Amino acid sequence: MVRSFHYAAQRSLILRADRQNMDLDYSRHWADLWYFYVSGVFPHAYRRTVADSQVARMDPTDFATLLEMLILEKAAHELGYELKHRPDSLMAPAHGIEPILR
Repeated sequence: MVRSFHYAAQRSLILRADRQNMDLDYSRHWADLWYFYVSGVFPHAYRRTVADSQVARMDPTDFATLLEMLILEKAAHELGYELKHRPDSLMAPAHGIEPILR
């Protein structure tokens, strides 16, 4: 879900910027802000929902590390897919990989 939030924000941003001649850097700021908000809220809500499971009892640091690894794996998969099928959309997964690698 977290990757889906990011992908939706970035893909929508890229498509709108192309069609409406928008300032991409300015718009990216707002897309990033929305993504960082929902990607922070979602895991907490998820953990509350599954409070009785092993996942919810996982150490918060371990949970964050696992989530980051899964996000990186999904973004890398998306990067390969976009490279093969939609090279004009490479920036969406690339923009998701960059912060993790920092």
